[in-house]
Amino acid sequence: MDDPRPTIGVFVRSPWASACRAVLGGLGRVREFPAGPEPSGPSLSLQERLVAGRTTCSDPIEPPPVVLLDSDAAGFQFLEGPGGLADLRLLHEELGAPLVSHMTGSIGWAFDRIPWPVFWKSLGSHSWIKALSSATAASEPQRFGVPNAIHVPSAALNRPYPTEPASALPAGRMVPTDSTSRSPRPAASC
Repeated sequence: MDDPRPTIGVFVRSPWASACRAVLGGLGRVREFPAGPEPSGPSLSLQERLVAGRTTCSDPIEPPPVVLLDSDAAGFQFLEGPGGLADLRLLHEELGAPLVSHMTGSIGWAFDRIPWPVFWKSLGSHSWIKALSSATAASEPQRFGVPNAIHVPSAALNRPYPTEPASALPAGRMVPTDSTSRSPRPAASC
């Protein structure tokens, strides 16, 4: 018998899988999808997003997810249509599921290695919800009429944090990071 519970798709390298499992309990399922290769630069290139899309679709996706979640647009992947690169398709649209991207920086930062025409067309996806943690970063695409760019204030991720005072940290010590971070950030000091 098929499992009637809804499936939430989560792209790896994000904290969403554990959060979804905790919230859903036994009421739904979480399926993890590859977020593509480790970026060769500050963000994924078009080619890396195409490889990720092919990898995600290499196995049947049954049942289809009701929503897809990612961090910093790592799950924003492309598929080539019949016309090749001139006919790019958005993975989430092909799956028929909205994609919710929690963006810790600006949208442009996450797509700085995507050609401008592809980036601009992608911004117009009505099934892509761009949840930006900065009100300023959210207002920029809103001013240009980009659909579904919303401000979601930052909150702490569910992971261990150092609890010792910053003054007790050795000079130059980095705050522990996980695989969702793009690069280690120095410990804050006052």
